[in-house]
Amino acid sequence: MYNHNIGVDSMIFCFKLTKGLYFGLIVPVSALMIFVLPFFVHEPSVFFIGAILVHYIGLCLLQRLAVKKYTERNKVLDKKCDSASYLAWQQEMSSKNLKGAYKILVEINLATAYYYCGDFRQLKYTLDAIDVVRMKGKVESYLYSYYRLWFLYYVVLGNITEAEKVMEVIDTLPVPENVEAKKYSDYIVVNGHLTLECRKGEVPYIEEKLRYMRLSDELLSIVCEKNFLGKYYLRNGMRDKARECFEFVAEHGNTLFIAKAAKEILEENLNKEN
Repeated sequence: MYNHNIGVDSMIFCFKLTKGLYFGLIVPVSALMIFVLPFFVHEPSVFFIGAILVHYIGLCLLQRLAVKKYTERNKVLDKKCDSASYLAWQQEMSSKNLKGAYKILVEINLATAYYYCGDFRQLKYTLDAIDVVRMKGKVESYLYSYYRLWFLYYVVLGNITEAEKVMEVIDTLPVPENVEAKKYSDYIVVNGHLTLECRKGEVPYIEEKLRYMRLSDELLSIVCEKNFLGKYYLRNGMRDKARECFEFVAEHGNTLFIAKAAKEILEENLNKEN
């Protein structure tokens, strides 16, 4: 998450706490310093400057608090693989009067929610509606998430030709300066190429490569990794290993579409007698 210019359309007005603190504390204090206190001193300009500082600093602090609340609610996907709750949360946030960087962030997260819920029609619709031209400056790194979702969309539909074209675009994206953003962009690039490589045949040390790439030890990352391996094993005839992976996905994937798909694979293929 990055800080951006803060205006009246910022995220603080999406939450009762931060909205209440703004209108109940920041605005009254600023007004007091501008319209009341100057009449009791010889240098009223001091209070005008102070009011500006109080307002700006207050906005910055409340914005950080609002972003923290938003991020905490997002963890329902990473920690619990609850894509249904995550989707409902992003739909709620997308109804807010957000603009600029925060609007783009919520749009991408909404598209992400549709992907993990398996609603690929809405995923495409949401991605088509995102204005890529707006992703400049500090939000340029969001392009990696945006094109990654297009890549996943084509992969899940089996359109590898289009997926390869998207990877060509990803390879040309500017490298983010922010350390965390760069780490995430590197993951997207390496994982994308590994996905395409696995489609063409066996890949040496695939398990080690996936563990090395893993961004976190949250449940979502592990479940997706197991799903990736399960498909790889199944394509290459390693049924026992594939069964083990898909059983894990089915048990821990909660409302993810890959959990439902894993159960179907187990029932229709791997659990049948040879």
